[in-house]
Amino acid sequence: MIWTSLKGKQFFILIWRSSVDIFATIYWLSLVCYGEARGEPVLGQKAVIHTVLNRADISGKDVEHVVKNPKQYSSFNHGVPSVLDHKAFIRCMDMANIVISQNAKGDTYNGITHFHRKDITPYWAKDKEMDKIIIIGDHIYYRNNSIYNDY
Repeated sequence: MIWTSLKGKQFFILIWRSSVDIFATIYWLSLVCYGEARGEPVLGQKAVIHTVLNRADISGKDVEHVVKNPKQYSSFNHGVPSVLDHKAFIRCMDMANIVISQNAKGDTYNGITHFHRKDITPYWAKDKEMDKIIIIGDHIYYRNNSIYNDY
């Protein structure tokens, strides 16, 4: 009987820690979506979120680390972006929730890791290891094949 109640408490702690991790993940994914894609169509918002998740999977780092890594997501170049449009942020939270719940079924965006606006061409987009995967809205999405060739 004591073992059962102790196990119940351990189970509760496990759920609590997992919930905190999920909430943090959704928060950071929502901020990236908001900062990078709040004006993009739903598929574009989901694609931006997938770039974060794919980088996290490849690097073994958590989402916060991936997002805050210097010069990776331009909306974070000067710190965490301020949320001024709360409706857009809530839509991004919805997108993050949807992607997280669908992510267990697999990546439907072919492992995209990078993107940029159509009106610019960053130096890395010219790299032969970068495969252009899809254009959605105002963004072009890429997969870095040098990362995937290591598997």
